[in-house]
Amino acid sequence: MTSLVLDTFGPLIATGRWRLILAGRVADRDVVARAEAIGATVIASPCHLRYEQAVAAADLVLVLRLTSVGETNGPLLDAIGHHRAVLASSIGSIPETAGSAARLITSSPLELNAALADLESEPTRRALELESAARASALSWTASAQAHAALFSQLALQR
Repeated sequence: MTSLVLDTFGPLIATGRWRLILAGRVADRDVVARAEAIGATVIASPCHLRYEQAVAAADLVLVLRLTSVGETNGPLLDAIGHHRAVLASSIGSIPETAGSAARLITSSPLELNAALADLESEPTRRALELESAARASALSWTASAQAHAALFSQLALQR
């Protein structure tokens, strides 16, 4: 998936249409070199605060995967928690977790290009940010506690 993102973003960065910041643990140094070569910014192994700042400042957060094996929804939940627009893979539990807070795509280069073109529109990104804010409320600790209390009450009544 990283190759797809770098292939797609290279021309977009060159024209000034998008900036790409990769923030997180880096497993492949070749990816870092390639990302920097196309003009992306790499924040390798950022501290918690620096990572949170990067997510909070983003116009769009990418959560793109080829498989769901060994992955977490941490970055997705971080983006939603900061009410950011999200472009995500429609794989694993991402659709269920994101709800309507993310624009979902497959790993198709054409789909990624089309989604990025659509998300260049500020009103489109703002609409996703509003969906993220609503999803964050639905996924809050308070909402979770209320849902569990309702479930436990329902189960107790069934006895």
